Amino acid sequence: MANNLYEYIGACSNNELTIKSNFNIIGVGPLCQSYFGSKDDGDCFLVSLINVLGVYSTKLYKELYNDVLLIAIDNNYFSYSGVSSFNQFPFFKKAGKPYSLKANSTLLLFTSWKKIKKIIDDGTPIILSMYGSDGRGYYKAHSVTICGYREVEFREKTYNFLKVRDNWNTYTSYIDFNKLPKLSSCLFYYEKEKGER
Repeated sequence: MANNLYEYIGACSNNELTIKSNFNIIGVGPLCQSYFGSKDDGDCFLVSLINVLGVYSTKLYKELYNDVLLIAIDNNYFSYSGVSSFNQFPFFKKAGKPYSLKANSTLLLFTSWKKIKKIIDDGTPIILSMYGSDGRGYYKAHSVTICGYREVEFREKTYNFLKVRDNWNTYTSYIDFNKLPKLSSCLFYYEKEKGER
């Protein structure tokens, strides 16, 4: 979705909206697929993975890209059409091992807005893989990095937005959580150890 959520909601200005909550995860960068190849070369999951690992690593993004690309090639996780849905979790898990990160994934169907907010509030970046559409047709078969959230009230209705780095642009975009197809969207994140929260 375009980054102008006011236009999406139908509000003319900030004065018409009430921001109920707003949170940004520190360390999620404005990465684009074009930094590592072309925009449409199927590496959106790889770039999202680099963005997530960048929160846990001191390596430069280019080094992280070389690391994850090597894992992808060595394990046949990556093709020119991208990383298949069957390979995404094994790839995510293997990429986190050098950093002793415990990988987790879940279909959006089994996750609530409250749970996603809690994960984000802990400063945990999340990869959102949409195997179909985002519910509006803007993103199709695409992976993005969730870097925060914003809850907005407009005309007595609450909208829950995920803030994302979409790998196409350097600005933050918004996805309407309530429109995401629950059966065809999956989340990938590294769990925090007890005591780290």
